[in-house]
Amino acid sequence: MLCARRCDTISRVTRPQDESVAGPVLLRPEEAARRLGLTVRALDKWRARGIGPRYVRLSARAIRYPLDALEAWVTARER
Repeated sequence: MLCARRCDTISRVTRPQDESVAGPVLLRPEEAARRLGLTVRALDKWRARGIGPRYVRLSARAIRYPLDALEAWVTARER
């Protein structure tokens, strides 16, 4: 019961109440890879070579992929 209360409090604090003030949806590499049908390693290699989708570096180890950037990247490669 304690965890349920604490988790509810944390989600209320971290989740924006008004979606209009929320920033872009940022996906972890695992989430981005799953959406693209790729491995995380493939995204890592593409990022190192500068050929993958646009990403955001939040810190030395935290990489995020904006959802709109992933969608634009896929659309640009449609034939």
